Amino acid sequence: MEQYLATYVIFIICIGLIPAVIADNKGRSFILWWIFGALAFIIALPAVLLLEPNKPVLDQRHPNQKEYERQEQAVEAVMSADDLSHKHAREEAALREKHDTERRELQLSQEAPRRQITYRIEQLEQEIAALTTNISSLAKMS
Repeated sequence: MEQYLATYVIFIICIGLIPAVIADNKGRSFILWWIFGALAFIIALPAVLLLEPNKPVLDQRHPNQKEYERQEQAVEAVMSADDLSHKHAREEAALREKHDTERRELQLSQEAPRRQITYRIEQLEQEIAALTTNISSLAKMS
């Protein structure tokens, strides 16, 4: 019987910790909610879950919370500005790539007529050489 009583007391002590910790995180008294949770857990748990946080007590416990929030906002602002600058850098790189592609295409389009002209000149030189050969063979015949 004593063994069961000790187990029961340990269980009650432990089960009372659940509403006590929740209440403490909301800025309420840990001890009072631990006692209430140990004696009437079924009532204490829903009551503590519906309880509103005690802002003045939480602000006293965490005096640097506002500074921390301000710093987080500053970090978020810097990160969004950084994201924006990365976006602009990506856009600029895309524009550079487009410009380089257009320039290469223009160079190729300008080289194509040069190649055609060079090819035609070579053809004409071959025709001239053939005509020269024909003329000299006709001259030898006459």
